Amino acid sequence: REARVWKSLNHPNIVPLLGLVSGKLGPGLVSPWYSHGNVLQYTRRVPNVRREALCEDVASGLRYLHERDPPIIHGDLKGANVLVALNGRAALCDFGLSVKLDGGPTGFTSSAIGGTLRFMAYEQLNGNPGFRSPSGDIYAYACTYAEIMTGNPPFIWYKTAPLVMCAICLGESPYRIGTIISQHDLGFLEPSWDPEAACRPTIAEICQTLGMVPSAQET
Repeated sequence: REARVWKSLNHPNIVPLLGLVSGKLGPGLVSPWYSHGNVLQYTRRVPNVRREALCEDVASGLRYLHERDPPIIHGDLKGANVLVALNGRAALCDFGLSVKLDGGPTGFTSSAIGGTLRFMAYEQLNGNPGFRSPSGDIYAYACTYAEIMTGNPPFIWYKTAPLVMCAICLGESPYRIGTIISQHDLGFLEPSWDPEAACRPTIAEICQTLGMVPSAQET
């Protein structure tokens, strides 16, 4: 399934699929080598890089996915799944949890429960495991934005999974003012962490807030 979704994508902020190989450990997917590693490794090595540009690259890649027909849900967006090319451009990778919304515009429920807990939205934990939707990606994008800007994961003050789950289900913000994120960034990101999925902005609205040029689908 990952190969079927991935091979159809062509965008500068999406890691391209070059092909498939078969070996002793089973089939594998082949993509280009990204010498800078993931975006978290890159920002640790190059701390003065303009991190806002990397966040814009991630938004551009996610907008491309959500504006496909049918839309594609990434399903596991986080800094570790954003690679940085030699030219400094960030691109989304790891489409193992991606799905196409063939059945409707709101969401998709999979029998496979996956993703990364700290980046999961309320609705993915509240009695609906395996549910993935564009609004879930938006929650994860806001976490990824803050992770890139600060170098810290969501809910860094909680060290165990049960505490993180409780915080998400109670609608707690995954980042706090002053200690690890600025007032400006928090004000921009908080709507994307709304416990009500329908209240979160779309990726197109986020791109507009970031001052990005509209995509071809919007012009």
